[in-house]
Amino acid sequence: MYKIATATYNNNALKIDEKLDFCEGKRLKVIIIDEEKKKKDNFLEFVKRSRINIPKDYKFNRDELHER
Repeated sequence: MYKIATATYNNNALKIDEKLDFCEGKRLKVIIIDEEKKKKDNFLEFVKRSRINIPKDYKFNRDELHER
């Protein structure tokens, strides 16, 4: 059986955010996922995929944008 739960690591202890009564007294395997790093990596990958090449002589014309 497996269960995905969130937890907080503080003062050298891992505190699970919910009760897991089904595993009382059992030994568990824990997989740690750093969500902040994952979010950053996902954002950087999105930027890499979405990048476009703009010519060096390109000039943005704000007035043209508002005329439409």
